[in-house]
Amino acid sequence: MDILLHIKEILALSDFTEEEQNQLLQNIIQKDAVAGEIIFREGDVGDALYVIVSGKVSIFVTQGGNTIELATLAEKSFFGEMALVSEQPRSASAVAVEQTKLIEIKKEHFMALFNKDSSMASKISNEFLKRFNENLRKNI
Repeated sequence: MDILLHIKEILALSDFTEEEQNQLLQNIIQKDAVAGEIIFREGDVGDALYVIVSGKVSIFVTQGGNTIELATLAEKSFFGEMALVSEQPRSASAVAVEQTKLIEIKKEHFMALFNKDSSMASKISNEFLKRFNENLRKNI
């Protein structure tokens, strides 16, 4: 798997310099999730961002005993990003819909890079705000 290719294709990271991408690559973890495997649960401490290399992930919440699917994400999508900039617990759960390959970026590694370079922080913040606004519009 060409991880650098996937990193470059992620919208929030597409404008990173080669040096920024290489710094990020030093701290990523590759993970496999089988269909039905919970990646994280609503209420968990948010400690990582995930990128889907292949497969699908469902993002959902549970309300009154009912499961409400918020999104189904596929290859090149990322999720869990709010955990990187927020001290809040996870607002939703994530489960692999099928065999899924993921890249996990731990919060401490991402934030060290984020804090080191103000231009990178700006790029990421702009993408997170864009996604937040898109999600807000979908749920109104």
